[in-house]
Amino acid sequence: MDLFYENKFSPFFLQLTSFNFGREIDLRSQSGFGLKYTFINIHEIKASISAAGIYDYTNLRERTGNSDSKTWRLSMRLKFKSCVFGGRINILHYTFYQPSFKDFKNAIWMSESELSLPLTEFLAVTSTYSYTHEDVVPKALREMTISLRLV
Repeated sequence: MDLFYENKFSPFFLQLTSFNFGREIDLRSQSGFGLKYTFINIHEIKASISAAGIYDYTNLRERTGNSDSKTWRLSMRLKFKSCVFGGRINILHYTFYQPSFKDFKNAIWMSESELSLPLTEFLAVTSTYSYTHEDVVPKALREMTISLRLV
């Protein structure tokens, strides 16, 4: 939740709860707060960077070699959104880098790029490429999806 979203600088609170059975994550919870700086904010392009202190709890599937993780992390994000040709093509990219305060080698890196072609006001064809790497989870994950979605 961003406070004062339209300002160049805006504080925010963050709560993320997720799971990923393919990566053997039964539950992940990240909570924290930080500051976002929007360095480009025009109609066609919006770009920002942010930094936050977060508490990360990751519960992995019970299996030999897996162990749960509880750590404080620094979360840094770069986000870019562009609408070109009058909104006929939308490009979105964000990258998160989240090293542990105790051990910077224990890091989470997530990156996602999306190309969206709106067909109508409510329907778009979307292609997404995402990459995730973590030191506490056994496998890196690369995905490419093409979908038709309601906007």
